[in-house]
Amino acid sequence: MISVAKSVIYPNYVCIDRVGYVGGLILMWKDGIDVEVIGCDNNIIHVTIQLCPSKPKVLFSFMYGSTCSEPKKTQWNFITEFSKDVQQPWLILGDLNFHLDRNNTSSDTWVQNDVNNAGLVDIGYEGRNYTWTSNSYGTGVRKDRLDMALGNNDWFLNFHNAKLLHLNFVASDHSPVLLITDPIPKNLWRPFKFFRTWNEHNTFKNNLESSWNVDVHGSPAFKLIQRQHSARIALSQWNRMEFGDIQKNISKLQTSLEIFQNELVLIDIMLESKLSPNGNSLQERNDMSRLLTNHFSVVSCSSNPVLPDISFDIISKILTDTDNDKLFAMPSEIEIENFVKHMPSWSSPGPDGFQAGFYQTQWNVVGKDIIDVVQKIFQSGHMPRSLNRTYISLIPKYKSLETPAEFRPIGLCNASDKVISKILANRIKPLLKKLVSPYQAAFVPGRAIHDNIIIAPEMVHSMKHKEGISGTMAIKLDLSKAFNRLERSFINKVLESFGFKSDFCNLIMQCVSTTSINVLESFGLPVINLNLLEG
Repeated sequence: MISVAKSVIYPNYVCIDRVGYVGGLILMWKDGIDVEVIGCDNNIIHVTIQLCPSKPKVLFSFMYGSTCSEPKKTQWNFITEFSKDVQQPWLILGDLNFHLDRNNTSSDTWVQNDVNNAGLVDIGYEGRNYTWTSNSYGTGVRKDRLDMALGNNDWFLNFHNAKLLHLNFVASDHSPVLLITDPIPKNLWRPFKFFRTWNEHNTFKNNLESSWNVDVHGSPAFKLIQRQHSARIALSQWNRMEFGDIQKNISKLQTSLEIFQNELVLIDIMLESKLSPNGNSLQERNDMSRLLTNHFSVVSCSSNPVLPDISFDIISKILTDTDNDKLFAMPSEIEIENFVKHMPSWSSPGPDGFQAGFYQTQWNVVGKDIIDVVQKIFQSGHMPRSLNRTYISLIPKYKSLETPAEFRPIGLCNASDKVISKILANRIKPLLKKLVSPYQAAFVPGRAIHDNIIIAPEMVHSMKHKEGISGTMAIKLDLSKAFNRLERSFINKVLESFGFKSDFCNLIMQCVSTTSINVLESFGLPVINLNLLEG
């Protein structure tokens, strides 16, 4: 059993070894999950798990029910006695090997009585009405529901929305089951997303061309936005027509595959990270939205600092006219296409829903619009606000969250915006060694942060042993927010002091000042719309 845990790389496990080819039970979990093992006996593993910070720990009894009469009686007699001391939410989960239906078989009547005496109730299920068949393909003639979850009264009080999902049969005569303890929100709007698999459909190309090549008049950015909008609508409708409504398709597939697996269950599960400010866990989406809105509204507000010119006199003018000419040169069609081709293809999309892979695979259809937009922005020095939009995805830093600051914000920009920023970044890259102080060791090609790690102790050692009247001082600065919050006025002053021409500075300012952001919850739903006031 231990070899099973190691083969799937689970660092934590507890197991009961099989006897010959009979029995055997293993429970595995990842680091970061609060699990305390209570006991292992009679093919039952008892553990407590903290599922939610605002709720009591749950006692789980993972059980492999015996098919033989005497061992089965031993197991359920133990469960009955054990239930008398349980004062918390309790759930028995596993292959229990008995029938809940009293009309099914009289031999299980005494087990059903023990279940009732222990105060346990079936939590129900979703999916096919059986979890075992007489063969490993799920198509056997004999079928029963033997895998189930039984909870006590405290379980239902704390996890009344919990569900047990019966999944597809995979190389076993038992189907896997999946316990969901959090409510699953339904009928919520989700942003459009282009799916890579659409490229392989034989009617996709025609639908894209007809929806993209609509007659639009206006600036290149306006044309691109309108054509993206037209494509989103057309592709969404085409997706429903070709792939249909998921639930309706499931019903059709259940009928079609009756001779093979009887039914098909496809469930899309969204996991929610809950905030617990002041120890009070937020359960409602609206409460979480208000908390996130307040936090990011404060973070995004400018402090309107006064920046006297004398503060920037220490920065030397480094860039030459030749450097500036290269920085602001009009990008060619080949240069723009090369930038697009070398972008990560299928990373998470921005608000327009189209990844770089969409533009790469459909360049002959959409490429001209991207080229026109990029060249127009360089020509005019103006970044349209409608184009410069970003989603912020919140990734939890810790297992238990108390404040929005404990999320790691990840920016999801439109691919068309990334082309502009990528061109600007690549043109600045050769100048970094001239611009960045030699004492800054990280984020510059050819330098390593390990150099400073070695130098710092040496400097402190020298300070300790320095002799003379004059003293030395080391200052440790907390720059944890340096990359999240930079004032636009500060950025502009620094660029001008280094010798960047006004046209290039204005374009940088357009990129950072016209941005609007939507903060996504863990369900992928935008909840906040902010104009970014910092850099």
